[in-house]
Amino acid sequence: MLDAGKWAIRFLLVSLAITPVYRMLGWRSAIPLRKSAGLWAFGFGALHFTMYLTERNVFNCVGCPEWWRPFLSTNYLLTGAIVLAILSVMALTSNRLAMRTLGKNWKRLHRLVYAAGIIAVVHGVLAAQFSKKVLVLDPNAQFELIVYGVILAVLLLLRVPAVRNAIGLTGRTGGSKRRGLAQAGD
Repeated sequence: MLDAGKWAIRFLLVSLAITPVYRMLGWRSAIPLRKSAGLWAFGFGALHFTMYLTERNVFNCVGCPEWWRPFLSTNYLLTGAIVLAILSVMALTSNRLAMRTLGKNWKRLHRLVYAAGIIAVVHGVLAAQFSKKVLVLDPNAQFELIVYGVILAVLLLLRVPAVRNAIGLTGRTGGSKRRGLAQAGD
């Protein structure tokens, strides 16, 4: 179960890293991988959630209408559910029909990926802090979550226009501006 959650965060970070990699290196062929990475993040998140429900025997509790109550009262379950909801909406709308139907709102909706990344790391931190099982199964979980948080912070900082300008990532073509400057200076 923990591995599925880790892979969900990893693929989410990969999807967030593709644009900065494109801008820095001019690697155009990375852009189509962004959608795939996002869908993999959703898939592993859904698997993580399903494995949690299976472990809690929710599927055996057919007559239990209260199975969802812990999600409202436990912070790490609530944050995980929010991330899965965001990723679900994004997965459902990551097709051409949704892009045409939503128009400009499609891009606004898909900017929720940043919130999903932040909430996913918070979910992991809360789960590691409040669920003894996480630390028993994976003693390195807290360190790994710190690494994910640092990577996420860097990726989010690279989206701030002032930061992009300061390090020379102003254009969409990535490294072409720098290559042009380097060639002019030769």
